[in-house]
Amino acid sequence: MDKHNFTAESVDLKKIEKNAFLIYFQDGIWDMLLGWVLISFGIAALLYDILPIPLNSLFGMILFTFGLIMYFLIKFRIIMPRIGYVKFSPSRKKNTLILGVAITSFLIITVVFSILVWTGVISSTVTPGTNMALVFALIPLIIFSVLSFILKFPRMFLIGVFFALAMFFTEYWNRSGEDLLGSLAQFFAGIPVFLWGIVYFIIFLRKYPLPGEANDN
Repeated sequence: MDKHNFTAESVDLKKIEKNAFLIYFQDGIWDMLLGWVLISFGIAALLYDILPIPLNSLFGMILFTFGLIMYFLIKFRIIMPRIGYVKFSPSRKKNTLILGVAITSFLIITVVFSILVWTGVISSTVTPGTNMALVFALIPLIIFSVLSFILKFPRMFLIGVFFALAMFFTEYWNRSGEDLLGSLAQFFAGIPVFLWGIVYFIIFLRKYPLPGEANDN
């Protein structure tokens, strides 16, 4: 193999890898999972005063865990058989790892920060109302914006906007004594993210049928 052919083959492999990496985010299940995060904790907040202790504090995480299990089942049982198993380069694996770590960090930061506020640990040092709501909103907006740039996944920024809106209105209304509206803010912010994830998922299934289905068509 001469140098020209080797270079062309390397470029082709990089292009194939890039396309596979982009497909990785076009199946819609990341959108569904992140939308489910908001829906889960919105439902948990709505049922907080109804559920017994400690289930009322754990219910959001239980619902999220269910969604996470469904994510992996769909990924390995439905998505992978359609596009195959791609072995990404170390840089691509690093980007995927960044996504997982960032989302996990976001959830941990949000939960810890929320506990500190709800227990009054930092409420006396921060101006209540709109200022605190803006702090809550900026956390997901910054994290998802950075992820959108690193992963070249534009929808991640839009997801960040919905997370920011959910966090802002939840904190603002909770501090105004409108806990119901705060809970509904999370729930309804997650609905469009989850629904467009379903749309992308359906489009993906039609675009990438199973080998047997493709032959039948």
